[in-house]
Amino acid sequence: MRTARLTLGVVVLSLVVVGAAAGPASAQVDSSNGGEVCADAPTTGDSPVIVLPDGSYIHPDGSSNIESTLLPGTEGDLALCSGGDVEPTGAWSIGDVRGISVDETDEYSYRITVTDVTERATADFGPAVQNRDNVNDLRVNITPGRVAVTQIGGESYPVTINDTDRGRLLDANEEYESTLDEMETGARELNNTEGYDPNGSVSNGERLPRIDQTDTVNQSYDEIQSVLFSANTTDALDASENYRSDRLEGIENHLESAKQALTEQTRDAAVGVLGNFFAVLLVGAVLGGVGGRFATNRILSSVEAERRRSSAVDFRPKHLAGQVAIALVLVVGALALALTQDLLGPLGAAIEAVIPP
Repeated sequence: MRTARLTLGVVVLSLVVVGAAAGPASAQVDSSNGGEVCADAPTTGDSPVIVLPDGSYIHPDGSSNIESTLLPGTEGDLALCSGGDVEPTGAWSIGDVRGISVDETDEYSYRITVTDVTERATADFGPAVQNRDNVNDLRVNITPGRVAVTQIGGESYPVTINDTDRGRLLDANEEYESTLDEMETGARELNNTEGYDPNGSVSNGERLPRIDQTDTVNQSYDEIQSVLFSANTTDALDASENYRSDRLEGIENHLESAKQALTEQTRDAAVGVLGNFFAVLLVGAVLGGVGGRFATNRILSSVEAERRRSSAVDFRPKHLAGQVAIALVLVVGALALALTQDLLGPLGAAIEAVIPP
């Protein structure tokens, strides 16, 4: 088995927290960054602006179109921009907004959280801003789902994911992880160089199918990557790729060690087979040579005795015809035995193991 053919895709990803992702620890809006928060807000009228934990902003787009979608559990700060800067919360307030809860009031913003919804809804902030005139409308979609925290290689990464994709992710990861574990265990069992003592009743032939599950792993990995890509989680994607490389390297190391150990064992066994073969060949040659020489001497002595009695007698090849016939019969018998018992294949394999082509 060539380990280079294992094109695994490996990521351990499990949803350990489903609900709110880590929100801002303190207010993200104050008098020092008001210009930045309001930089892309409309220049006329007052504009509600949502500041998300990653430092991005959702502004009114000046039309009735809704360009942003939030998931339940998302936290942020709601500020009001006027004249290119933020207004203190003492000058305005926020009323009820569908799908939004107001958790805390800071000097320049209200801490908000997107609440659970059972179906797609629209949060309309403009009409909810109180004590102000000429307020631009800010509308966002809220879709059923969660902000989840995933763990990859021991590190946590927030992923915004809806309920459907969460199910896809959990199913794909369960199959992916269990299959990967089987492959790694099988590779480790083949690698006896680390002193691992697998169940002796399980043959290597039974372990190989557990290792050869590349297609299953790749399909699960592609599904996981598709969900992460859709969630636009660059850090999680990078982490999953690094983790995949680490797991792949570990499996390849086990298989490479097993391959080297198997090559050495095969070579040792082949040397033993060839040693026995040449030993038998040598014994046969010695016995055949000694026996043939003894029989030939007897024939020559008989011919020599007859020549003393008659000059017409001379040595001819026919005198050795019997010995040649016996030798041919023995050679043909040996070849027939090798062919009928399929001995040439193992012999060729032994030679190839000792002297690679």
